[in-house]
Amino acid sequence: MSLSDHIIEAFRALGGRRSIREIEDWVTECHGARWASSSFSTTMADMVPEALDGNRSSLIPVDWRVLRRVSRGVYCLASDTKLDIQLKSVSKSSDMVSSVLDVFVRGTPAPFANRGEGEWKDRLRDQVPRTGGSGNEKGLVLRFGYTGGGDLDNLCDPVFSVVVNEKGWFGGSRSNMVWWMASKGLGSTGCGVKVSPKASPEPLMGEAVFSGVYRGPIPRRAVIEPMIDWVRSVYDGRSVGAGACVELVFRGWDVNLGDVATGPVKSCIDCLQPVIGGPVGNPDDWKISKLQIAKENGGQRALYIKITL
Repeated sequence: MSLSDHIIEAFRALGGRRSIREIEDWVTECHGARWASSSFSTTMADMVPEALDGNRSSLIPVDWRVLRRVSRGVYCLASDTKLDIQLKSVSKSSDMVSSVLDVFVRGTPAPFANRGEGEWKDRLRDQVPRTGGSGNEKGLVLRFGYTGGGDLDNLCDPVFSVVVNEKGWFGGSRSNMVWWMASKGLGSTGCGVKVSPKASPEPLMGEAVFSGVYRGPIPRRAVIEPMIDWVRSVYDGRSVGAGACVELVFRGWDVNLGDVATGPVKSCIDCLQPVIGGPVGNPDDWKISKLQIAKENGGQRALYIKITL
């Protein structure tokens, strides 16, 4: 878990208004001295949303910006205030419906450029309806019942092709997706397809084995890239096995999140090779059981990366 996760955990445990020192003492006592040298004051200040006069240049993803500054050095969870209720009422109309489309497509999922891709896309065409034209699509959730080999990102491309490009969801353009989440595991063979109107996905939970903010250029390949050197320099070497969850948040970058075959999402995943293992340029992507990809407008360009187990 990241420091932001532990700070939220501390507020939920202690309740009410708390000073920076109280939160720091609780986190250090519960999770060890390794957090003692962390900048709690800076992190907590950056966890205040812009709507509550928070730092506009904060690199903390919006889902972790949940604090309200009560006074100098004192904070509380925004959900503990009447103002939060007012903020929620403003956005309630866009979040009242949990999904715009929610279907389960039966069939055998096939990765991009695989022998079974054509048959799988036919199943998708038969079972996914055309868009109703609401224009309220923000995110796409894919849950694959799939035990075969291959990379999770390659499973997504055929679904994007049919759901977005052919059936017209997200205005018929993958670049209109604000976020998407995909997972694979045991279950009925096929894929759950859910189009969501929510502005952002739920943050990944679990033990964080890697967390950081990359501010360099977005990679186009993963052999000689500043990003892979950066990952290698900050990674502490903890081993990662099958079942890893990867979260990428592109802030300030106008990227096409749906271009998973040749776009920046694929290159960024490949640059995680020092963490997930495998050869440079061809990492062990098969270890990834969950991908969560999002983009945010404005602010300094940065890529937020989190890998959990």
